[in-house]
Amino acid sequence: HFRPLINLYLLLHENTAFVYGYRYSDVASFLLCMIAAELILSSDTNGLRPVAAAVAGSILATLVLSSNLISGNTDITAFSVGLILLITAAATLMAAKKVRKDLRKTFAGILVVVCLLETALNTYSVMPLYSLSNASRYQEYSEKMSSLIASLPQGEHYRVTSNTFRENNLFPYLTCCYNDPLAYGYMGLSSYSSAQSDRAGTFLDRAGYPYSASTMNIVNSSNVAMDSLLGVKYIVTDYDITGFAPADITLQDDRIVYENHYAADIAFFVPDDAANVTGSIGEQDHFEYINALWSNLTGTDAKVFVPAEIETEEGEEGISYRLDTSVKNSLYYGYLRIEDGQNVMLDVNDTYETAYSNWVAPSVFLIPENGQEQSEVRLTCDSGKVTKAVFARLDLKELERVSNLIAKERKISVMNMEDGHISLMCSPSKAKCVMVTVPYDEQWEVKVNGKKIEPELFADTFFLIPVDGGQNVITMDYTVKYLDLSLAVSIAALVIVIAMEVVLNIRQNKEKKSEQK
Repeated sequence: HFRPLINLYLLLHENTAFVYGYRYSDVASFLLCMIAAELILSSDTNGLRPVAAAVAGSILATLVLSSNLISGNTDITAFSVGLILLITAAATLMAAKKVRKDLRKTFAGILVVVCLLETALNTYSVMPLYSLSNASRYQEYSEKMSSLIASLPQGEHYRVTSNTFRENNLFPYLTCCYNDPLAYGYMGLSSYSSAQSDRAGTFLDRAGYPYSASTMNIVNSSNVAMDSLLGVKYIVTDYDITGFAPADITLQDDRIVYENHYAADIAFFVPDDAANVTGSIGEQDHFEYINALWSNLTGTDAKVFVPAEIETEEGEEGISYRLDTSVKNSLYYGYLRIEDGQNVMLDVNDTYETAYSNWVAPSVFLIPENGQEQSEVRLTCDSGKVTKAVFARLDLKELERVSNLIAKERKISVMNMEDGHISLMCSPSKAKCVMVTVPYDEQWEVKVNGKKIEPELFADTFFLIPVDGGQNVITMDYTVKYLDLSLAVSIAALVIVIAMEVVLNIRQNKEKKSEQK
């Protein structure tokens, strides 16, 4: 919160509103602390030269000034250069022999107090934002999640989605807590990592799960058509989903677990020309994109999403969208594009409210119709312009048709699926193409009957693996890039450090012996 120390911590890089640079500055901070300790706290000041400190600081200030002016960062230039000159002046003063040792200690004490005060200020400011109200809440949530996962069928390979999380973000109904699949050991669609697979993130973004800050996809409302394609068998929610029967699972809270009978397997057969038609899948309307996916996977003209007519009414409090939700065997969805929206809120048919059109906000949202023949979505915001409003009806009969086309040849068995390894077996009567809904990465090595192949991709994301008629064993193994090289460099660095320490100790012992003589 104290700008000078923030700039130092970021090594004088530009400080933006969404700084991920903090986490990477930790390593450099050790260097800064070491320099500070040597300069300020060392009792041996004979080696310090005030002129050298002044010259070094001036050169650094000149470099920062010129680089900032060239890149156009004029707002931060004066601050960075001024900060460097201030530090240079302090370092030069501390290096001067005329400055007494007790004054150096006093100055060092002042710096320590400033750092402690800033740390306290930061803690005081941040704790209310990121802490839970009490530890028992997290314990209770963890116990409920563990109980839920234990209640789901074991030994199968499927995915799970949920719109209930342990904590909301700064905005209503939104969260950053997307690592539950990692924490509780189940396969989901959500994760939060600085090293995401952009292929998977972009794919889900096109399908209506926004790819936020290249770190996570916002999966807090079930898009059943997309989830079914990706093998989501169970949907955990805190509101009713019409047309789905709750699974026979008893939870300790108000959540409901729905079983998705349309869910595809993790691997299934697709048309032989699936790889040749993926180019037709572009970044169009979310609903049309999903229709295109199902069409390409089944070789038919799939229309799982049908456009829904809406009535729009604008008033002083915002915009209302009304749509006919009387068609049975259907689910209803919508998404909005809002330009320069501020404090945007959606009230979805009086079932749930959610912040919208901001960070970690959803795109496509489910509209629970609650048995009503007409449903309503109300939008309120301080400012902004709706540039696009799209609503659609998910035809569950059509979804059943296309999912049955995929499921009719359930001849791919998962022999093993664990971290970094997948093995499948299939015995088609003739040559086929297998799609595996695991995102592609160049570190995956794919073999069919022991022979390495280069698979094609579906939608630039998932593996398409050709197999011949008869029994086939598909193996997929993942290796971490540069892992062996990194280990070798780390071990070599450790050996060098130890060797240097040994040499220095031998030299110091010799010097001591010579001094004693």
